[in-house]
Order: sequence, then C-alpha cells, then structure tokens
Amino acid sequence: MKKILLLTAMIVAGMMTTSCSSNDEEQQNSKAIAFSPSVGVLSRADLKSVWVTEGNDADAFNVLAVSEEAGSPVTLINNEAVSYQNGLWQTASKHYWPAYNAEINFYAYYPTSLSEVFNYNAGNAPTLTYAVPAAAADQVDILAASAAHTPSASSSVVDLEFNHMLSGLYFTYQSDGVAGTIKSISISNHYSAGTYTFGTGWASLNTQRSLTLTPNVEVSLAESANKVVVPVTSPYLVMPQTLTDGSTITVVFEDAKGITHNLSAPLTQLAWPAGKLVEYIVSISSIFELNITSSIQAWAATVANQVEVNIN
Repeated sequence: MKKILLLTAMIVAGMMTTSCSSNDEEQQNSKAIAFSPSVGVLSRADLKSVWVTEGNDADAFNVLAVSEEAGSPVTLINNEAVSYQNGLWQTASKHYWPAYNAEINFYAYYPTSLSEVFNYNAGNAPTLTYAVPAAAADQVDILAASAAHTPSASSSVVDLEFNHMLSGLYFTYQSDGVAGTIKSISISNHYSAGTYTFGTGWASLNTQRSLTLTPNVEVSLAESANKVVVPVTSPYLVMPQTLTDGSTITVVFEDAKGITHNLSAPLTQLAWPAGKLVEYIVSISSIFELNITSSIQAWAATVANQVEVNIN
C-alpha cells in the first residue's frame, strides 16, 4: 500500500546523559545524540501521523553522521536506524557527542529500507540510487533530511526537517459542456529512476517509461467544482524531472452515447519538481476539444505557476 506522510509537528526530544569513559572519545561529552524529526508538509489524511510520541518501528529512519576532525572525515553514526524509545529518538546503540567542537553533518532518510540503495564514500556527500515503482500500490513517499550541528550548540538535539524526494501527480475534471466517463489517463516518455545526492538533488536520470492510470470516473454537466479523478491525498509518485520532447498526456474518454474518444496533448518542458505536487485539470468541450491546465504546487498546496495547453 502506498504510504504518504502527514503534516506533523516537530517532536521535542530531550537528551540522555551517561557516565563518560576516558578511553572512548565519543563519550567524553557524556551527552547522547538525540533527534527531533518533522515533516512540514500536507499529505495523506487516511493514514496515521508518523513521528508521533508513540512512534513505532514503521516510523524509524536511518542516519549517517560525519564530522571533520583535523581535516579528515570521521563517521560517528554509520547509517543506523533511529527509533522512538523511552521518550527519545535515538539509535539502538547510543552515540555521544564528541569532546571536540567540529561541525557534524547529519544525513537522514525514510524509510529504513532505502539502506539497500544508500551509498557513502568518505569525503563525498552520500547518495541514494532509486527507481520509482510503476504500480501505485507499491509506491512509498520517500523522504530525506540533512542538518549540521556542533556539540557546543545550545541544544544537543538534532532537528531533522524531512522533505519529499519525489513529485506527485493528481488529476481533476472541470466541466466544459460534456458528460461521460474518464476511462484512463496516460503520460508518455518520462524517467523513472535516478541518483539523489544529499544537498544537491537528483541527477543521472534513466529508464524511460509511460504511465497509465485507470480511474474510470464518471463526470456530468452539473459539476459545480472540479471533480476528483486521482485524489491529491493519494498522488501518483514520479521521479522529479523536466519532461522531454515527445512527452504527451492522453485521456481516453467515453461520452454519454458510449463513443470512445482518444484525446492527446503535448507536455513538452513541463517540470515535475522534487517535493511538489502537479495538478492536471482536465476539461473536454462539447466538440471534444481537450484542455489541460497544469498547476505546480507545494505539498502544502501553494500554487506556484500554471501551464495551459489546448488541442482539438
């Protein structure tokens, strides 16, 4: 089942103290590293919030922590799972702030299963190599966060603000003089895989494919507002990109007389930005002219821009 994360408040996580060991530099600070994860976005309302105070294993995320001591990278937390335990978000084996005050870079991702495609080479930013599943039911709302923190900071709890790594598509219908059924919606020639570099974003996109959604939604002449075809609460997830020449959207529409119409429009150079939702508003006139209006929005539903395409 596709999992889309909800708007959540930041979890206020405290610190735990323990006795220090003179033989373990990491423990000389005597303060355990804890995390405060948050997702400041709108998402699927029919799933429970993650990262609530009753966190469970499904809410766990992985963290890599690297510091620079004497010009050389030192790994403090090596791609370990963080879960909610005893009132704190921590790794299973506690890690402690080092005695030195060098800045520590934290890289986090959700879900933990992404560890299979996570790569880190000392001296370089970590990467995730990922392919978006074609079936909506298999898709997961993957998240990433990064933060810098020093042991001398006023709080030793690391705030991790996660962001959506993918783009999400949803579709609505606006009545324009025709009734019938939207049988399917297809978009051709888009990339479905790539490599994500923390702090940089997606690159090396590959594996072109087409997507086809079959909402089979009836629409009438009396729609007073946009009819939901594919809901914003469960968008179809895609690799962020700018569509290439030759990308098209095709709507298969069956009118009230049972006649099927295959209507297509080009989508050249329309961006699918990371962490954004793209709404496609479909309208079909009485002479079967297809009109597609596309609004690019933040996950919090702030409209950024619109692109309109008309085709007979």
